[in-house]
Amino acid sequence: MIATRTIVTATPSKQHHQTQAVATPGARAVRSGAAAAAALAAATCGRRRGVLRAMASSSSVFRFQQPSGGGEQEDARQYAAAASRNEAPILEALTARLEAAAAPGGGGAAVEKGDGGGAAGALLEVACGTGQHSAAFSRALVGPGRPLSAYLPTDLNDGLFSSVFAHGAASGVPGLLPPRVLDVSLSPEHWFTGGGGNDGPSSETPPPLPHPLRAVLAVNLTHISPWPATLGLLRGAAEHLDPSSGQLFLYGPFTRRGGRHVGDGDGNARFDASLRAQDPAWGYRDVDAELAPAAEAAGLALDEAAEMPSNNLLLVFSRRQKGSV
Repeated sequence: MIATRTIVTATPSKQHHQTQAVATPGARAVRSGAAAAAALAAATCGRRRGVLRAMASSSSVFRFQQPSGGGEQEDARQYAAAASRNEAPILEALTARLEAAAAPGGGGAAVEKGDGGGAAGALLEVACGTGQHSAAFSRALVGPGRPLSAYLPTDLNDGLFSSVFAHGAASGVPGLLPPRVLDVSLSPEHWFTGGGGNDGPSSETPPPLPHPLRAVLAVNLTHISPWPATLGLLRGAAEHLDPSSGQLFLYGPFTRRGGRHVGDGDGNARFDASLRAQDPAWGYRDVDAELAPAAEAAGLALDEAAEMPSNNLLLVFSRRQKGSV
């Protein structure tokens, strides 16, 4: 019998969020949507470890493969309603900006046609959660004639990696890499040193990661995590992005110009207040008073603050020094 699971999250009016975090002592103070969703899944359906494996292709890019053997396999894919709703607008925005940067004269290498794949390199997704975005975005953006050559999903722990693997297996994208544990609050030099999940390093040496990165993406992270997590994300992106074409994409709800909530109505203001009531370290980050100055200090420039559905923004940062928005 095939079973799928849906993750239901509390949402503000006309606003949906899939990433959650909790403050803990010290630098490792981030908890992504994977952890919260894993707790829900464990309470209802039980935890299923990933039994899928990744196999290297001739081009050192990985394919997800279902395990061999007869019998029916449970479908381990889990679904967050927010990720399903925001998938299309985020993908449209990413595609336009990645393709523009990879085109001749756009600041990066032109995308090559043919077997070489996208010349611009890999995208690293932070707080990948269920893996829905990883599968959908890699299917559209990775491969010959496209702006990316690989896509790397990461999360703070491996609680939902079985779902990430299952979405990857269903998508069949050659350039979707196996998920990795990543705590963005760590110093940038430690970003890529881990391999494996919460039970310790993998017994197999993980393959080398594509570097420098073409892009880093974080969806609905900054407002439900302590501020040090965002600072670590900015520092790590500045360190690991390609200096000529690298871009950091932050999607979610933000305030502007010292606390003004984006959009009409008071749904965002109420949700922001509820987050701060749950944890004073949470809450909407201000683009102009907090994020732009912190990014500049880390070595990034804010290039764009694009309006998105449901009063969200897509913030685009680069290592190329453009004017701020």
